[in-house]
Amino acid sequence: MIEVNGVVGKEAPINLSEYSTVIAALRGKNLSFSEIAEWLDQRLGGRTVNRGAVYRTYLGWQGTERQRQEESDSNFTTKRMSDDEALEAMISQSSMRVFTLAKEYLAKFGNEGFLAEILERAHAAAVEEINNDAVTREANEVAKSKKPGRHDVRS
Repeated sequence: MIEVNGVVGKEAPINLSEYSTVIAALRGKNLSFSEIAEWLDQRLGGRTVNRGAVYRTYLGWQGTERQRQEESDSNFTTKRMSDDEALEAMISQSSMRVFTLAKEYLAKFGNEGFLAEILERAHAAAVEEINNDAVTREANEVAKSKKPGRHDVRS
């Protein structure tokens, strides 16, 4: 027996909005509104569901989904990271990895002096890489801004 709002049996009203995702899924499988109504009839114990109610429920679901998608799209902003932001993110990720490895090493071996030396070397390597990257970027920018002229020598 089905009970809704204190009414028992086939007289109980059906709130098809509770079945909106099911209706949408069945529409996605190319079932007609009549076929969906019959399917619901069977699942709801022989209760009569008409195709018009199924259609209206489906339209309501579409509107809700469209609104949800628009809200999701408006909350999502695509922003390209600048070179400095990308570099900062890369340094942050690398630092976290070094920190994690340092904690593991310290827990395993307990040698703080050696650990400090490893961290100093890692820091020096990171600074050198950053400086090399900055020099390379600057050289690329200079090369892009230079236009070949009559006095440029090409090999």
